[in-house]
Amino acid sequence: MYEEKQRFPKWFIILMTGMLLLIMVGMVLMALYIEEERDEAALGLAIAIPIELAIIYLFMTSEIDLTVTSNGVYYRWRPLHRKYRIIEKEIIESADIRRSPLFNYGFGWFPSLGTFYNTHNGPGLQFYLKNGKRIFFSSKDTVQLNRTIQDMISANRKTRMREF
Repeated sequence: MYEEKQRFPKWFIILMTGMLLLIMVGMVLMALYIEEERDEAALGLAIAIPIELAIIYLFMTSEIDLTVTSNGVYYRWRPLHRKYRIIEKEIIESADIRRSPLFNYGFGWFPSLGTFYNTHNGPGLQFYLKNGKRIFFSSKDTVQLNRTIQDMISANRKTRMREF
């Protein structure tokens, strides 16, 4: 069994928070100096500032929970995923260690990775599924994660499918 929790690096959180705060200050200053259409500017601020504060909150609280058991890989991106998602071991064709592309933080889709869940640049584990899909996870200990995945794939299947 393997468990890992990953967060964005502090420098990344500070950079993103700083940029969003600068944008908010710029919007407030612009709204103060607009002589015409002041009501529309106030409405824009009332919409934009809560959205930017929510984004800052998400950056500060985001975390990838990654757990490997004998049945598969369980993962969730908190606070966006409430329940764990599973990659069952029967659908994993192979897994390889590889580097993530620069500046692909968060989760999404990238041509060479497929779906990715990434909190830092560096090595991670690329899963190749039997249905042709690819999933990439960044990892603090990629070698141990790869070893656990290889052991899981080669082990006998448990009778109980889901553990969470």
